[in-house]
Amino acid sequence: MNISKTLQEALKMSFEKNGFDASDITLTFSNRPEADYQCNSVFAIAKKQGMNPEEVANKIIDALDQDIAE
Repeated sequence: MNISKTLQEALKMSFEKNGFDASDITLTFSNRPEADYQCNSVFAIAKKQGMNPEEVANKIIDALDQDIAE
């Protein structure tokens, strides 16, 4: 399994733990210096849930397996 697939599966589990729709997860390479990958699905979820995108992202991060998050 490659890193992209591993991250995709970890995100799926984290989305589901939070009750978020995991069917539309998009994981892409990031062009930002502080990140290798990014998941823009957070914005759509935040809009659907009426939440701040940062709050959604933090919930997803908190639910990630610690081995993946580090």
